Amino acid sequence: LWLLKENGVAYTLDDRRRTIAEVEFQFSDKLKDFQLEAGEAAWGRDFGVLAAPTGSGKTVIALALVAARRQPALVVVHTKELLHQWLARIQAFLGIPPEEIGVRGSTAPASPPSSWPRPSASVAGCCNT
Repeated sequence: LWLLKENGVAYTLDDRRRTIAEVEFQFSDKLKDFQLEAGEAAWGRDFGVLAAPTGSGKTVIALALVAARRQPALVVVHTKELLHQWLARIQAFLGIPPEEIGVRGSTAPASPPSSWPRPSASVAGCCNT
């Protein structure tokens, strides 16, 4: 969009993102100052990339944002280690039990029956390692 604006091109944005009824996620920790700063910068954006060193708490920052926005999120990871990290952090920081976390991908168990409720959180893994 910035390119259109920069060049004076008129456009109409048709935002078709879905917002569902708010979900009461409870974030059970406090962010460190540098994590809070990163989270606040991300809060004002609709999408983007959170780049930070290994071990700096990117997963925790993302979960704090999910709780603050009160909307379920889809997380896509590329390794089994990240899949298991996300599952553990979702349980620890949002208090969502494992049976309410949807998992899809090469490490996912068989699909649950269609009568089960929709998961509160979803993690998709395309894992080769």
